Amino acid sequence: MLVSSATAVLTRVTQTIAVGPRGSTRLPGVNMVDLSLRKSFNAGGRYAFEPVFDVFNLTNGSAIRARSTQLGPSYGAASDVQRGRMIKLGVNVRF
Repeated sequence: MLVSSATAVLTRVTQTIAVGPRGSTRLPGVNMVDLSLRKSFNAGGRYAFEPVFDVFNLTNGSAIRARSTQLGPSYGAASDVQRGRMIKLGVNVRF
């Protein structure tokens, strides 16, 4: 936990103090499923193309990945959350 001069009287500008044993709190687990679909097609023997369909974070989970450690009203608030679902479309061409 970080304590600044706005929350307590300090001898330095910012100090780090341990308020509980390490590992006493845990963030939730991050479960994520990514899916990639591809199929190659030959066109005339010389050319080939491959449509690509990728889905990242298929389940659209939103687990908390980091929390604020600054003492004050935002203490423990989520500062980083797992990104939402993303879809990527593309085509690979070989010649």
